[in-house]
Amino acid sequence: MKHKLLYIFLLISLLGASCEKYLEVDPKNQRALKSVTDVKAVLAGYLKVLKPGEQAIYHATIGDVMFYVPKYWSYFEFSSDNIDFQRDYATYMSSVGTGDKTEAKLILKNDFTAPTKMWVQHYKSIGFLNVLIDALDKASGDETEKAQLRNEMLVCRALYYFKLLEYFAPYKNAEMGIPVYSGVEGPFTGLTIARSSQKEVFDFIISQLTEAAHSTADRDDNFNLLYNKTYINNFLSQVYWYKAESGAAEPTDYGNAKNYATTALTGVVLPATKDEYVSSLNGAFPNYPAYQRYGTSYTGVFSENTYGQLYGSVTFNPHVSPDLLAIFSPDDYRYQSLIQPDSTIIRPLEQWPNDFQASYTLFSPEEAYLINIEATLKDPNGGSEASARALLNDFRRKRGVDSDFTGSDLNQEIINERRREFCFHMDMRWIDMKRYGIGSSLTNMLIFGKSYDVVVQPNGYQYALPIPVDEEIKLNPAITPNPNWNEIIF
Repeated sequence: MKHKLLYIFLLISLLGASCEKYLEVDPKNQRALKSVTDVKAVLAGYLKVLKPGEQAIYHATIGDVMFYVPKYWSYFEFSSDNIDFQRDYATYMSSVGTGDKTEAKLILKNDFTAPTKMWVQHYKSIGFLNVLIDALDKASGDETEKAQLRNEMLVCRALYYFKLLEYFAPYKNAEMGIPVYSGVEGPFTGLTIARSSQKEVFDFIISQLTEAAHSTADRDDNFNLLYNKTYINNFLSQVYWYKAESGAAEPTDYGNAKNYATTALTGVVLPATKDEYVSSLNGAFPNYPAYQRYGTSYTGVFSENTYGQLYGSVTFNPHVSPDLLAIFSPDDYRYQSLIQPDSTIIRPLEQWPNDFQASYTLFSPEEAYLINIEATLKDPNGGSEASARALLNDFRRKRGVDSDFTGSDLNQEIINERRREFCFHMDMRWIDMKRYGIGSSLTNMLIFGKSYDVVVQPNGYQYALPIPVDEEIKLNPAITPNPNWNEIIF
């Protein structure tokens, strides 16, 4: 029965693959996965959806791929503290009316729909990659090409696991990681599998990335997307940086984060003028080593509703939260490019993709740079406040701030710099709030005739998203739910 299900799954995958000229391969329907070429044909259909410049975000087998859909963007923008919901929530509510409760659930940080879709979509993608990796191991064909395909899938799979860990694991609880599936059976098939510890999940992710990082196989520029040594080193720096304050933290984490960040930045020139900064957001800055993907493009009112509004019919630009506004200098390129004089948020792009609903940037050199600063400060085996301060001040000048930071709380200023750099960047501020133990609150919000207060404590339960009941908990009796989640019923 297992092999029959596997065959059906692969058949569906093949029927969903479409390459056109992309990747220079021509998948044939109903092809058995016996050769490297067969595996490449199926993987090509998946990578086509990931490819920068594509507008498609949906794969016939997996569904929504990665993070390119507005419901994911909206969830993390609503759950973080970049937007002044205390001021704007009534406008959000009036724009959607009373027929749809999605907006209200997001504002109250009580939406269960988006986390369910994230969990299912990520694990479906993992299952898809597990099947292809297993088939590739047994396939006949050129060994270099096999390595290129394997490395691509290892990085992709590690990315899904890393995001699941960031989203669903209580940060300080070492025992509560996420389930790890590496066989062809996959999730959602009635397997009884408990959560691995955080250390076990981190070790798995790191092992996948280091295998790809140390591979001697050349990258195939006509096929590979994420098998890129710069990306992989950047990714490893993120993993060790996130691990360094988690329940699985080890004394070597900051040193590893610094080493991988430094390697990822080798030979990289960061944007240093306002025009270069804006160009980097638009994928137009030359030799900019970041993976950038834009989601579905719409015209009309949606062109202005890129920060959280899902289904609104009223053109609406939300306001920046007062505490975010307060940490900007007026000469900061990011402030000048992202925030208007009335403190509403804009996109600094003059043409497509300024009308996209969602976007995502992975492995930006700026993230590696800021990880390097923090690791330089905090590495217990050779950290240096003076060196970290010098790196920070150098970065400030690349963003138009022509003055040094001379305050005493360098750690807080690093957090502030990350907030300035990554505000309105999908999930990044929410992850920072989780990692640094930052709370938030909204009070006296009148929604559907009732007043609500929403308080998120530092390290609160809201930073470990609810594991879906029907899609996981009922199917897997060994899973431990995340505590304290109770759905609001209007």
